[in-house]
Parts: sequence; structure tokens; C-alpha cells
Amino acid sequence: MTTKGDPEVKGILHRRHAADFGACAFLLLLFVFFFAPVLFEGKTFFFRDVLSFAYPMKRFIWESFGAGTLPFWWPHIFCGVPFLALMDPAVFYPLNIFLLADNFTTAYNLLFLSQHLLLMVSVYALARTWGLSAGASMISASTALLGGYFLALSSIHNHFQSAVFFPLVLLCFHKFLHTGRARYFVFWVLALVAQILGGSPENCIFTVGILAGYALILTPTDARIKGARRSMSLLGGGILLALGLTAIQLLPTYALLGESVRSGGVPFESVAAWSLDWKLFSGIFAPEPQASLMGQRPQDGGYFISSAYMGIVPAFFLLAGFFLTKKKEVRFWVSVFWIGIFFALGQHNPVYEFFYNWVPMFDLFRYPQKFLFLSSFSLVFLAGHGIDGIMESVSSGKLALRKFIIMLAGVAGCIFLISWLTPQAGVLHAGGLLLLFGIVVSAFCAGKLRPALFKGLILFLVVADLLLKNTSLVPLIDHKFYEEPPPLASKVGTQSENYRVYSGALEKKTIASRENFPRTSNLLFDHLSLRERLYPNLGTIYDLAYADGLLGLELLEPFLWTEILLKSPPEKRRRILKRSNVKYWVTEENEIPPSADRPLGLKTVEVFDDVLPRAFLVAEARQGEEPRLVNTYLDESFDPRSTVLLGEPVSLKTQNDFSGTIENITYGPNRVSVRTIQNGSGFLVLLDSYFPGWKVIVDGKEDRILRANHFFRAVQLSPGKHTVTFTYEPVGFKLGLIISVSTLIIFIVLVWARRNRKT
Repeated sequence: MTTKGDPEVKGILHRRHAADFGACAFLLLLFVFFFAPVLFEGKTFFFRDVLSFAYPMKRFIWESFGAGTLPFWWPHIFCGVPFLALMDPAVFYPLNIFLLADNFTTAYNLLFLSQHLLLMVSVYALARTWGLSAGASMISASTALLGGYFLALSSIHNHFQSAVFFPLVLLCFHKFLHTGRARYFVFWVLALVAQILGGSPENCIFTVGILAGYALILTPTDARIKGARRSMSLLGGGILLALGLTAIQLLPTYALLGESVRSGGVPFESVAAWSLDWKLFSGIFAPEPQASLMGQRPQDGGYFISSAYMGIVPAFFLLAGFFLTKKKEVRFWVSVFWIGIFFALGQHNPVYEFFYNWVPMFDLFRYPQKFLFLSSFSLVFLAGHGIDGIMESVSSGKLALRKFIIMLAGVAGCIFLISWLTPQAGVLHAGGLLLLFGIVVSAFCAGKLRPALFKGLILFLVVADLLLKNTSLVPLIDHKFYEEPPPLASKVGTQSENYRVYSGALEKKTIASRENFPRTSNLLFDHLSLRERLYPNLGTIYDLAYADGLLGLELLEPFLWTEILLKSPPEKRRRILKRSNVKYWVTEENEIPPSADRPLGLKTVEVFDDVLPRAFLVAEARQGEEPRLVNTYLDESFDPRSTVLLGEPVSLKTQNDFSGTIENITYGPNRVSVRTIQNGSGFLVLLDSYFPGWKVIVDGKEDRILRANHFFRAVQLSPGKHTVTFTYEPVGFKLGLIISVSTLIIFIVLVWARRNRKT
């Protein structure tokens, strides 16, 4: 029996530590090289959802943390919407700790960079824990860092936030199965908690599915936790603990689903949108060139994942893995890959609609390309397993040069067939890399290369392959793009002025949809226009407030408001905006036409007159029937300055000479305070969204909030001076907090009791 004090064991540990140190140094250098523009040149992230969601949301969280509060409510879009309960902002996400920094640009960059670093490092650690060599583990980690799926996913922030924690979850779960130690159970549950708080329920479900399969199929033979019943029970217990610990987020989100268009399920057409097509599938093996990504036309950008290319080496092991090794680990990840492809096909899969109709909650989740999570992680792990598999096969004499050449020819044939069915310019790249890979492996099989040099050359091929094809998937821009307000910002009022902004088409006879981006000649101009034209949600970082906006989880009232606006004639659209407190309209007309110095030109800002103020007093109330009440409110003959439409009866003495004044409106985190004075009984109307969770205090006493004009809030007031304070707390937050704290106590007690039993 050997011990750690044995010289031979010491030598083995020393060599392992030296290999790990060298590997980590290389990976860190690769990370620094790839993100050097962000680290040293003042660049930052700005592609796709980063503009409309990640940057504005993270900045709002940063501002809230700086004010010492939690961001329950976002007042800047759709006349105010819940924020924390949306889940995709990921308010409780552990890596948001960087948002405690004084400078937001630094905090924002560190948050994004830390996620890429976590993904790379945890993949390396997981591969080493599985017993893979340092070289093979470096290849897997490099594939994770530079893989097309992950780089493309990083612009869809909530899904990336959850995805990067998967290797850490699996690592801790493996260690727990292997050792049975309580600390690894704790680490596993906490890693799963972090993944849930990342804001992507789909990725968490994928993770749980893989953990179940891993426990049943890949449990180590010397594991302390054995048997399907025991491992599944512990898996279920860990999941319940993780759900309990995240109840502070999950319960408000669950309550919010009742206010969403998804509450009754999503139509199949929406669920199956962005299904995996043949073009994207073939791009896994022979990708299209990405150098001109930002030069693409907007209509060419109809994808959820812009690239799924993880490299030619993982693709080779996917197609040849069964022939290189009989390891069940390889067979497991090959199977997971094809399961991901099966579901990612979506509407192209004849049985997908069956899952939509019969599997609970399946109808709540959109975009089947999300299943590429399974396939992409499989390719990451197959890369490492495959390299060590080749080395083992060569050293044992099971892989002759002739056999490998036959396999290589078969894989090349498959890739060229796939590329022929969907012509790809990248087939030459794939073919060239496959040829180089074949030469290196053939030289190793023939004994011409030492193992260290062989793995070094393969690592070089993997890195060069992915850098050449995937670098452009993370477009960067100077940090001043965000920090310096665009010229139009000086022509409109901020939130503190208590008027809102609208940017975009208004005079067209028909507006097909409210697009995320203004449509220009290419994606780069689209992204630049988003800022220059003050589109939501990016304009919120300049303290602009909007009557419209963009939400990942469509809420009923914002959805209704937008539908009415789009389907109304132009003159009614103006009225809708004016009655939603919109004073400034960024038109489609040019004040300054595009030029070489100003490629986007400068749009004209029209200032509406006769706009309803943010808050005002009225003397009369009428009860209306929903949803006809909306039509009455938006009708030209209705005067909202004298009468408020309510969905419930109230008693009120009419007063002909009623007058009143709003003396002051003050907005604070999750609250609004209004001071009024009036000569008779009436109503304070506040043109902020009516939503469950709001409470009102009038002169120190709790009162009732009335739903005003369908979308807004009102409070009945008696004659005199009043201080009216609205405060918001998400429905389910307090119960979620109680459950989370209780679960944490139970968790600590269980771990403490287990440790005491052992001692």
C-alpha cells in the first residue's frame, strides 16, 4: 500500500502539479490573448442581446446595489415593469459581486470575462478529475473557451450565465459520487444554485437530465455512492435543496408567469421558432466564414445561435469515437450529442410536437436551438477523451496506421457529404484542418512523434482552428460607445423630467412589428443605430423612460399596449403615446443626413404638445368594462384630464369647481412619492403601470390602488394636502425569502449532522 509520503507517489504528484501549472499558465495566456482588447485596449461587449438586455439590466442592478437596495421595479420601460421577478436579469447571480465595483464599465467587463474564465477553468478541472491527461484537458478547455456555441451564446446573457456553471456542477457531482463526502455535496448544490440564478430554466433542466444519466451510467466503479435508487434519491434531494435556496428568485418569477402571455403556454409556431436547420447543423462540421458577421444584412440574422462550430477535432471524435475506444464515457457523450440534435431540430422533427402537447412545461420554452447546449458540451468533452483515447490505442497496439487512415477517410467523407448537401465556404477550412490532423496522428501512430509533442501539435491545431473561425463571434466596441450619450440625448427629457420617449416608425400605414433593432444596411449599422436613435432598452442607461420596450418574458399589459399601437392608424398612435406620457418622438426623418463624418446622420425629434403629465388630479370617475375600457380611454372624444376610467365602482361626490395641483413627484428605488393639494374629493392619476405588488400609503395610512384607464394607477383622495407614497415588492418575494432562509438552515443542520456522525 502506497501513501502520500512514498517517494514514488511524491514524484507522481509533483509531475501532475507541474503539468497542471503549465496547463493553467497556457490557458491563462490564451484567455488574455483572446480578450486582450477588453483587458488592455478599452473595448467592451455590445453584440445582440447585450445592447437591449445585458448592459441596461446589469447597469440598473449596479445602480440599485450602489443605492443599497434590490432592484424590484424597473421604471424606465413600458411605463414600469417588474425587474427582479423577470429572472433573466439574474439579480441574485453570484458573479454579480463584480457589480459592487465603483466603476460600471470595469464591473461589466469583469462580469463577462469571469464567466468565460469560469467555463474554461472548470472544464479543465473536470477533465483532470476524470483522469484525462493535462494535454487532453487543455484541448477540452480551449474548445470550451473558443467554441462557436459558447462565444455566440455569450451575447444571450442569461443563457450563457447558466451554461458556464454546468461543468462546475458536474465536477462537484462527480466528486460527491466518487467520495461521498459532505463538502462535495455542498459544493454541488451551491453550484446548481448559481446555475439556477443565472436565469435560464432550460439550461438547468438540461443539466439535471445529464446528471441523472451520469449517475446511472457513468458512476465510477469505486464510487462511494452506488446504486440507482440511492444516487437518484440524493440527486433529487440536492435538486430540492437548490430549489429551496433559490425560492427567493423562483417564487416571484412563478407569480409573474400569471401576468405573462406564456401563462397558458406558447403557440407551437413560437415554441418551434429557431429550430435547428440543415445549414446550422452542417456548420458544426464545416462552418461558414464569420469574418463578415457585422457586415451581414439584418434579414440574414434570423438565428438564435449564430454558430455551433466547436472545431474539426471534436467533430472527428464525434464521428469516429465508437471506433477509437470502447469507453462508456465516449459512448455516453456521443449519445448526449445526438439527443441534443434530435430535440434541436424542433419543427423539423416529426415527434417534437408530441413533446409539446404531452410533456409538462414543454410549451413554455421557445427556440429548440437551445438544445445545442447538450451537443456543444458533448463535443468539448469528446475532444479530451478522444485525444487520450488515441494515445491509449496507439500504446496498446489497437490503433494501426491503416485503421486510422480508413477512419479519417470515412470522417472526411461524412463532412464533405454534409457540406455538399448545404454548400459551405468553410469546407476547405474543415478539409485542410482534417488533413493536418490526420498527418499529425499518422506521424504519432508511426512512432515519429513523442506523446508530449503530439498533444502540443493537436492543441495548436485546435486553437488555430477556433481562432480563425470564431473570433468574430464576439464583436467589441470602445467603452465610450456606452459612456458618452448620443447627440439626441440632449434633445429629450430624462426620467427626472417625468416625460417619456418613443423612437421609431409612427407615420407608416402599417407597422409589422416592434423590432429589437432599427433596420439599416447591415448589423453593425443596426447596433450603432440602436444607440444613436435612442431605442429601448439601451436608452435607459441615459436615464430615459419609455412607454414601450423589450422584455424576454412578454407580460400581458405591455404586449397589449404594443399590439394596440402597431394596429392603430397613425393619428391614433400619436394619441396613444400622448396618453402614455410620451412627449418626445425620435422620428424617421433626418435632421442631418448621413455623411462620411456622421454615417448614421441625426434624426429629428418631434416634441408633442397636449401630453398627459406623469401625474395629475381629476374630479370624476367612470366605471368601465374591461377590455372595452381601453378603447374608451384611447377614443378621441374621451377627456382623460377630467375623468378617470376605473374597472371597479367607487363612491364620489361630484364637484363642479374642482381644482388641484401636483406639487412634487419624487422617484426612488421601488417607490414613487407624490405631494398634492386639492379643493375637493377627486383622484390622483399616476401614469405608471398598474401591477400586483404595489402598495400605497396616503398621509401615513395604507390605502387602495385603483386600476386607472386599464394600464395605470389611481388613488382616491379627500380635499386638502396629501403625501401619496407608492412602494413595490414582488408578489412571492417574502415567502421565497422565508423558504430560502429555512432551506439554508436545514442544509447547514444536515451537513453538520453528517459530519458529526463521521467523527
